[in-house]
Amino acid sequence: MTSQTTGILTSLAAFGTNDRAVVIGAGMGGLLAARALADHYRQVIVLDRDTLPTSPGQRRNVPQGQHVHGLLARGRVIVERMLPGITEDLIADGAILANSKRDLTWFQQEGYHATPKRGISVLLMSRPLLEYHVRRRVATLPNVTVIGGCQVTGLLVTRDRQRVTGVRVADTDDRGTEHVLLAHLTVDASGRGSRLPAWLEQFGYDLPDTVVAGVESRYATRRFRRIPGQGGGRLATVIVASPHLQRGGVMLAQEGDEWLVSLASRGGLQPPTELSAFVDWAASLEAPDIFDTVRQAIPLDDGAMYRFPQSTRRHFERMERFPEGLLPIGDAVCSFNPVYAQGMSVAAIEAETLGRCVAYGQDQLSHRFFASIMPSVDATWLMAANGDLRYATGPIDLPRPARIANAYMGRLLAVAQRDAVVSEAFQRVTNLLDPPQALRRPGIAMRIALASIRREPPTPPRHADQPLATAAD
Repeated sequence: MTSQTTGILTSLAAFGTNDRAVVIGAGMGGLLAARALADHYRQVIVLDRDTLPTSPGQRRNVPQGQHVHGLLARGRVIVERMLPGITEDLIADGAILANSKRDLTWFQQEGYHATPKRGISVLLMSRPLLEYHVRRRVATLPNVTVIGGCQVTGLLVTRDRQRVTGVRVADTDDRGTEHVLLAHLTVDASGRGSRLPAWLEQFGYDLPDTVVAGVESRYATRRFRRIPGQGGGRLATVIVASPHLQRGGVMLAQEGDEWLVSLASRGGLQPPTELSAFVDWAASLEAPDIFDTVRQAIPLDDGAMYRFPQSTRRHFERMERFPEGLLPIGDAVCSFNPVYAQGMSVAAIEAETLGRCVAYGQDQLSHRFFASIMPSVDATWLMAANGDLRYATGPIDLPRPARIANAYMGRLLAVAQRDAVVSEAFQRVTNLLDPPQALRRPGIAMRIALASIRREPPTPPRHADQPLATAAD
């Protein structure tokens, strides 16, 4: 923490206010929460452990930031709605506006998905570039102050412990120096390592029910120089790991004429970062598209590794008591396996929901907030959990409805390789534009039933310069 930052905290701590909100964490969830709260509080303070970079750059406490990230279509729409014009700013700084109809290759379940009749617009960029522009835009709001280099060490509560009244903040370089920041609302956006359950227990509250799901994922990521025409002219390639091989990969075009390539394993084996071994691993995938690019691409770094154990969900909504003046958001509520690229978009949904809930007043705020975000969190959690079931190594005794749902999804993925309408419906659900129930609508169900009767074979693996299958309407 710099002396300037210390001075800012000292001045902020000198007085209290009932018109102040404090946000713990300056990641995507925290920044968007601050943007939402700025419309309803005279002052919003965002606190983060990292010394925040003044340009796009990797942060020490965001280790997954070096790997492939995706801002799903719904997340992009919400971020643009909250910060109008940010899409143009990102594109001007190198982000790429892609369309799934012309730019996406998706391989899953032994075949390529058909090209949808209508594409979905997505932004391709690195996590540091996105976070930098969101942070810059939020920090320019006249009533928002973003402060790095400080650690929130605890919460302040009233004597009866029914309301949180602010936070204690320590200098990351000098833990002996603490500041007290009073606030009418405290939002915990500190991520999957949130200390909120421990703080609640300290004040006599029950711990929230916590559920973990999924299979450990390990990643290796390298950056390569992108040459026009590589990847068959496509800008995004997704090869979903099959249950028997448990190896997959994602290759996305990025700012600066780069490819960002992440190779993943679901079986506990760590993908390598050493260049020749990385290329060999890409060659072992079930489709050749990523290998065809990286075997001749110019490497730009030495690579990075990341391990994600399991998805975690904390059911704060089930607690009999929850203090007023406090809300968790983002990964502090539910952290998803990064392979599904859901985290940032769900955080955006929650931040926008937070703004609407606060607009209706403070009465029963936590109850209304939890109830409002549950449908989105439930649906996304279910998609990720069901997707991870395919990689379980031991027998799982699923209830009959779950077995039926999984069998239906398997047939849908097979049909999506030949049917542009089913492929489009799948893309809209994975981008959180439509709920999972949309895949069971009569029109989609009928197409799956008819295709299953015909028993059409999947599209075989191909080289990147060959066109994808496109079904007729």
